[in-house]
Amino acid sequence: MRNPFFKLPFYIITTILALSACDKEKVVPDNQIPYYGEVSTVVIENYVNRTFIDLIGREPLDTEMVSFTMFLQENQLSAASRDSMANTLQNDLTPREGEVSYNFAYHHWFYEKAKGRFFREKAADSDFLDQISQLESTIYKDSLSGDTSNAPFMRKEIEKLQFVLDCDDLYRNGEIIVPDIMGAMINNSIYDFLNMNTFNFINASFDHLFYRYPTTQEFNAAFNIIEYNEAGIFMGQNAENKDDYIAILKNSRELYNGIITWTYKTLLVREPTTGEMAAAMQDLYLTNDLKKLERQIITSDEYAQFKY
Repeated sequence: MRNPFFKLPFYIITTILALSACDKEKVVPDNQIPYYGEVSTVVIENYVNRTFIDLIGREPLDTEMVSFTMFLQENQLSAASRDSMANTLQNDLTPREGEVSYNFAYHHWFYEKAKGRFFREKAADSDFLDQISQLESTIYKDSLSGDTSNAPFMRKEIEKLQFVLDCDDLYRNGEIIVPDIMGAMINNSIYDFLNMNTFNFINASFDHLFYRYPTTQEFNAAFNIIEYNEAGIFMGQNAENKDDYIAILKNSRELYNGIITWTYKTLLVREPTTGEMAAAMQDLYLTNDLKKLERQIITSDEYAQFKY
């Protein structure tokens, strides 16, 4: 085939070549691989470091830093290589000294992040264990005096506290999903203590789960249901006590909006756009695969701070 440049004057050919090569920051066509050749090793290392901290709660060891940085460089910082790194940190079961495995570390860090959000860094596992111990002691002392009237209520509170502690293992083993964790975090005596009285509890639960406060109608309905065990309609559903209220929040579609917002704010320090929210909601609501959403964000140039 005849070269298409054959009949063009030389100065036109050189101008075309110069213009095509001068600016790698221009919009890259959908079917063309972005050029990351000018991304420095330091920037790549920062990306690896940030991914480790966000996904498993610690910085990479020197050997891990070298290994993952070289892996990304060898694959030209492709989206697939970034996804592979994030997927490894989320799911790899290889035994590792000090943290069992990346998979174990990922789920434990997610559990710790959830507690930090709902309890404002004020509730360690030891606090839950202490509360359980106190309730068990009270049940025992009451039984010695023949008073068992409060025992059923206290045992139920113990179950709620223990469920929070169990969320770490249950989520890792696939026995619960993220909404179950969110529901557990607001359904225990320690959360009640930090958000004393019904007024504060309703506002806090809406803020933590939905990133908004209740409307006047929502608040009034919820208040009567929780404070007086008065049957009513809340968010379009029947409820007559606090457990019903929490179940409605936990199972609502809006909870997924809150999970997506939390994920964006945690990883990108901003809220999702309308388009990002719609795309994430379409997938997350059906699959409950939060790991996938995290990887989608982590593989983005915005998160990685890669320029091309």
